[in-house]
Amino acid sequence: MKKKSVSAGLCGALCLSLLAGCAESPKKDVVTSKNDGVFQQNITVQATAPLDERLTYQDTFTSTDGTVTYTLDLDQELSSQPLPVVEVVPHYLTGEDVERVARAIFGDAEFYEKMPQTDPKFSKQQLQAYISWMSGLATQDALARLYQREGNGHTDFSEEVDLIKWYIQYFTTQLETAPEENPQKPCDWTFRGDKAYQRDAHGNDVISATVKLGDIEYNIYALCRDKKDYKLSEVSVGLSSGLGLFGETDYLRAKLCRTPEPTEEQVTAAREKAQALLDRMELGTWGIRDVHVEKQDFVDAPEYTIEVLTTPVFGGVPALDGQLIYLTGSDANASSYKISCASFRFSANGDLISFDLESPVDVKSVVNEGVATLPLEELMDRVKNYFSLTGLEETKQYGVMNSWYPEPMTCQVTISELEYGLARMNVPNQEGVFYYSPAIVVYGHPDFYSQATGEHLENFFETGQNERYDLVWINAVDGSIL
Repeated sequence: MKKKSVSAGLCGALCLSLLAGCAESPKKDVVTSKNDGVFQQNITVQATAPLDERLTYQDTFTSTDGTVTYTLDLDQELSSQPLPVVEVVPHYLTGEDVERVARAIFGDAEFYEKMPQTDPKFSKQQLQAYISWMSGLATQDALARLYQREGNGHTDFSEEVDLIKWYIQYFTTQLETAPEENPQKPCDWTFRGDKAYQRDAHGNDVISATVKLGDIEYNIYALCRDKKDYKLSEVSVGLSSGLGLFGETDYLRAKLCRTPEPTEEQVTAAREKAQALLDRMELGTWGIRDVHVEKQDFVDAPEYTIEVLTTPVFGGVPALDGQLIYLTGSDANASSYKISCASFRFSANGDLISFDLESPVDVKSVVNEGVATLPLEELMDRVKNYFSLTGLEETKQYGVMNSWYPEPMTCQVTISELEYGLARMNVPNQEGVFYYSPAIVVYGHPDFYSQATGEHLENFFETGQNERYDLVWINAVDGSIL
């Protein structure tokens, strides 16, 4: 099949018209998500061919207020089968769901209700275990090995040492009257008000349990909320007793993750393990979007984790990741239910470091198995329209940079990649009902400069050069901004 090519020339005339005719105020005329009926009409149209185009696009222009220079530098192939429009609703976790998640990960291990934060009780064996690992951290040198990073001059851990010694004394005193048997109750997988477990209650229903694999303790925490203000449905697993003991999670992570760099075989094994665990959890179909190795540099030794990111699958296609949904607001895309995603962190040796699953959904209906989308040329026009009307204060990372550099600044944004896939949007006039539908997401990187001197201003949150940010999401069916 001959690929279509989309070049800058196709959109140049429209862009010049936009820049000449728009008011000074950025974003005044941006086409944002709205309930105008166009999308509802368009989703009934069937696609006649798959997406199979080469996008070659180079251009430079400024925002209408002159505060941002945009450079589009795109050269990539976009190909996809026709994507569906799927209607979904929130899946609120049940106790059976949470138990199934726990047993998918830990098998037939014994699970116990987490102790409340106020006046917890422990067995002698538990107290001895806490005293043992804390005693190994109760010196300046031990904490420096655990926490000191390359280039970080922090060397005084005297306050932290005093805190650990206080915990050791507290647990030692409790040893005198502690029972031999574990006083924790077996977990019955029942949701309870969060005040049963924690001091700061928020009116959510939770399940909080602990489990041990060898000498490594994990906390399982599930959260549900179905109220008018916002909705929650999520489950997480992490290294810790859940008691908030200083140093516990860091100590356990260092014990498991200060290894040689993961091999390609270990990364593949982590990917396969994550997919197998999700399949056993039976909370919908999930697909892997990204697998990569994270490294944290400590003076003692580097710490490696294998990160696996997954999203729900519809029509055999994993949804796009990273979409931001505002839980409050009046915009047509504001929602009370967070975006669905699940992630794992493993050590190089395959130990689970953490697991998080947020906002599972149930498929209500398949509206269109392969919907028609706007031509790529028209979507690129919408991209340029959006950026031409987006000034400095609306640019990604401006808020962070302005908090560090109060001086006047300018911005240069390089737009380097476009991705096509499924994104979530609200079903008009139906609370808590959503579509997954085709969209494009535009990626790039903003660089900020002093207006007075032209000096490049460093973003201290960035860990590498030219980190990629999602700059705008566009509905590929009607061209509106998500």
